[in-house]
Amino acid sequence: QARGLAVQVVEAGGHAGDFMTQAAAYGDVETLRALIDAGVGVDTLSESGSSALCLAAEEGQLEAAEYLLARGADINGADGCSPLAHAESYDIRRKKEVAQLLRARGAHQAEQAVPSDGHKPSSRVPSDASTAPADAH
Repeated sequence: QARGLAVQVVEAGGHAGDFMTQAAAYGDVETLRALIDAGVGVDTLSESGSSALCLAAEEGQLEAAEYLLARGADINGADGCSPLAHAESYDIRRKKEVAQLLRARGAHQAEQAVPSDGHKPSSRVPSDASTAPADAH
């Protein structure tokens, strides 16, 4: 249901990047697939300038990160942020898994992990973006 609505809103002129980043933050691969299949670019930025891969990394969404990379997402951050830096920002197991994936695929650490507007990508997503509390194992 949600992915169909997202595609309809994008087709009606909604901001595709906002749907991409929300889907990535929640780990909603079905919506990511539907949006990309509907013609939304994998590196399309949200209105506030975030990329889907950066938010997937920030939220520790391994499956979403894998899918975005398979579809050609810029591994070093289309938005000037470093997905790897965000995946390594806290000692949380699920974020470590995303960091391992990014390093294995050749990501490099950017000097600045936060976009030039000064906002962390996670501040652009509702605070309940994680589908489950992060575990610190």
